[in-house]
Amino acid sequence: MYGPPLFCRRPSPDSPRYYRSRDLYLRSLSAMMNINDAIDCRIGALMNRKTWSFYVFGLAMTFLVLSHLLFAATKNSKPVSIGMVALLSAPQRYNSKVIETIGFLNIGSMPENDGLWLNEVDLLNSVYKDSFELILSDEQRKEFTHLNHTYVLIEGVLRSEGAEGTAMNSGTIVRITRLDGWSPYNPTIPRSK
Repeated sequence: MYGPPLFCRRPSPDSPRYYRSRDLYLRSLSAMMNINDAIDCRIGALMNRKTWSFYVFGLAMTFLVLSHLLFAATKNSKPVSIGMVALLSAPQRYNSKVIETIGFLNIGSMPENDGLWLNEVDLLNSVYKDSFELILSDEQRKEFTHLNHTYVLIEGVLRSEGAEGTAMNSGTIVRITRLDGWSPYNPTIPRSK
């Protein structure tokens, strides 16, 4: 039952039905069967109509599931409010989720240098695993420059391979929908006696 039906197979050169021209062969083929059978032979001799419809249905379902997985995290999702230390300790747990956290913002001279750091000291000492890369549009970079080198409340989708990932930082925050200033960190200075 595998393979094309007998009327789809090309006759051998010994057969009187053998034609040297492809056009003559196709004309005689369509005359021998109705047009639907000719289309089935051209689409694929190994697939009948039921098999073909099964593959089309499977492809459509795969597309729907993948599109749901890709965009479900950002559609009408309430952000997960989490501290920066907890986020840095297990970033893979929040992969592809909308998160909200507070950190130290650095908008660099180039977009590759944009990041959210645990604190200012980690930025100054280049402790990259205590940071998340930020993907900001040019408009967002201009809009948020006045918040540079301050603590901010940020909301966006986290992408992370985990702490063991190959990237220098702990992950990337994309699709940023909120970036607000936060009270600057003022350490208490011990009083001298």
